[in-house]
Amino acid sequence: MTCIIGINDGKKTWIGGDSASSDTHTIHSVHTEKVFKKGKFIIGISGAWEASNVMRYRFNPSPIKKGVSVDKYMHTIVFDHIRRIFKHAGHLTISSSNESQNGTILIGIGKHLYLLQSGLSLVDYSNNFEATGSGGAVALGAMAATKELLPEERIMNALEIAAKYTTCVRGPMKVLST
Repeated sequence: MTCIIGINDGKKTWIGGDSASSDTHTIHSVHTEKVFKKGKFIIGISGAWEASNVMRYRFNPSPIKKGVSVDKYMHTIVFDHIRRIFKHAGHLTISSSNESQNGTILIGIGKHLYLLQSGLSLVDYSNNFEATGSGGAVALGAMAATKELLPEERIMNALEIAAKYTTCVRGPMKVLST
C-alpha cells in the first residue's frame, strides 16, 4: 500500500511518495522508488509493483511535437504508448471488453498533472493537487488544509500525516519536481 501525492502551481509540478510495501499482515520500507523521473516526466505509482516496473523500464513515449498541446499529447501519444507497453508486458487485463492495469499512476509533465486510473482513464482534475493509494484520502485532506505551505512542504506534510493516521504508509518520503 502507499501514498502518492501530486501538485502543480501553474508553472511546475511536484510528485511525492512513501516507501511502504505491505500486504494484509506486514509492512516494510523498500529501496525501489515509487516516484521517479523519466525524461521530461515525473511518475508516481501506487498499486502493484509490476506497474512500477513497466513504467520505470518501458515508458519512453515519442517527444511532443511543436504546436501540439500537452493535453492532446497526453491523451493520444502518451496514453497509446502506456496502453501498448502494459499490453506487451502482459500486465493489461481485459474483462467484459474493459481494459485495466494494476496500478494508479500520477504523471507530471511541465506544469500539468494527470492521473491514470487502473481502468485506463487519464484524468486532469480541476484542482491543482491529487493523491492516490491507501493513504490518499488522508493526504487529500491534509493538502486541502495547508494551502499556505509551499508545494514540496505540502506534499511532505501530507505524507507524514498519512503515515501517522494510516497503517500502510511509511518513510522515507521522496518528492521530485519538473
